[in-house]
Amino acid sequence: MRYIFYIALLYSFPLMSQTSIYDLKVQTAYGGELRLQHLKGRKILIAVVSVENLNRKGGLELWDSITTANPNVACILIPASDMDTVSNDSAAMVSVRTKTSKKLILSDVGSVRKDRGEKQHPLMRWLTDVSQNEYFNSDVTTDQQLYVISESGILYAIMEKGVRMAVVNEVLKSADVKPSPFGRLKR
Repeated sequence: MRYIFYIALLYSFPLMSQTSIYDLKVQTAYGGELRLQHLKGRKILIAVVSVENLNRKGGLELWDSITTANPNVACILIPASDMDTVSNDSAAMVSVRTKTSKKLILSDVGSVRKDRGEKQHPLMRWLTDVSQNEYFNSDVTTDQQLYVISESGILYAIMEKGVRMAVVNEVLKSADVKPSPFGRLKR
């Protein structure tokens, strides 16, 4: 009888954390929805970007070149509404949407920083909160901040603006990072 009580007690509480990126959905800039479960088995590169940088010459070409060099990598761009350099001008976003290649996934504009609370983009909440991603507790400090998810769904790299492309490509070409059979290491 005691075991039944413990099981009932366990199931009476909602799950406190999201542990799989594949449970998330992302609203795209085109009005659709992307279920990240469709990216299972691929590396995922997530970039926080400003609309202004995407509209500059070479902005989208940079991300296109990364996906061309790494065809098994899904690249998700998240235009940040709360970066100092970001323009929320809808005309600027229309321009970005028309220039985006089919290889890139362009998310809807969203807040990326933790201090936005419930207004933080759901994917960014997962990326910045250790209780959800199980490995990193961080915040967005600049646009062009990069997050890399392994083929097994593990967040294993966070890179800031200015990292050399050779480093980005090396990280993207690394072997699959799998969950530890011993659980998460204490920090």
